[in-house]
Amino acid sequence: MNASQSRIDEFYTHGTDAKAAWRDGRATCPECKRLGCRGQCGCSCRGCKETPVESYDFGDCDMVREMRRRAAMRETKEGIEELRLEYRRQLTGSAESRVSWGECIAQVERAGCPHETAAFARRPLPSPVLDQAKHWWLAGRGGKPVMLLSGGTGTCKSVTAAHLAAKFAEARKWWVSAATGASRAPLMWMRADEVSSLALLSERDREFVEKAEAAEMLVLDELSVRGAKAGLDAISRILARRIDAGRLTVITTNAATSESLAEALGSHVADRLKRSKVIKTGDESRRKS
Repeated sequence: MNASQSRIDEFYTHGTDAKAAWRDGRATCPECKRLGCRGQCGCSCRGCKETPVESYDFGDCDMVREMRRRAAMRETKEGIEELRLEYRRQLTGSAESRVSWGECIAQVERAGCPHETAAFARRPLPSPVLDQAKHWWLAGRGGKPVMLLSGGTGTCKSVTAAHLAAKFAEARKWWVSAATGASRAPLMWMRADEVSSLALLSERDREFVEKAEAAEMLVLDELSVRGAKAGLDAISRILARRIDAGRLTVITTNAATSESLAEALGSHVADRLKRSKVIKTGDESRRKS
């Protein structure tokens, strides 16, 4: 566990001074850095989701203050012109609205990507696999919103997936101005074994699967053909519904053949995956470099 994650976990320990200050609107969230929004900003971080809404105070929320500022500006011609300039700068990608590549990588890691994978994705080594994935992304996915990266262990599948997720973060920038009441996650990164271990008997498991189905972009990492039947059924449901809905999905797997995937996930999922962009990463071991 890195120092940053340790600090965040310590913050969420009930009874600490930091937690009390956050609940009272006297401290910023350690993840999104907002002050006192208490769940109303739609952020995906734990600070915004876990703080009770009933303790919310409009006077403490920086988003409400921003809305009031803009409302006041609309009352004068000068203010309206200034707002137009702000919007124009945002649309043209001015320095004020740009985000750094490092921040995009940080958002991918925050979504669940392992730290080491995110670090390699920041400056990935050149490879034919990465080149194909970049071409798929820059070409608008060519009508295939699902990418399947298939190959042996250590062939940069996860790093390539993380790089694409960062490209999505760079284009989407959801954490810069998240809309209030966002109903679905912009990005989810899930290890397949997280899903394959689900029993689907609890409300929490069902909510997890529904969130994965609805996310704007989903990375399903290390998809295996082994696991409990309930967990494999959950993966089948997630993939089938995302492919049918045309939602952006990146899958990495060590499965050697489509027949093995069909046996584990069902022929209906295997048939849908035939419509995806498939990149074979080979069977070479992890690069020495």
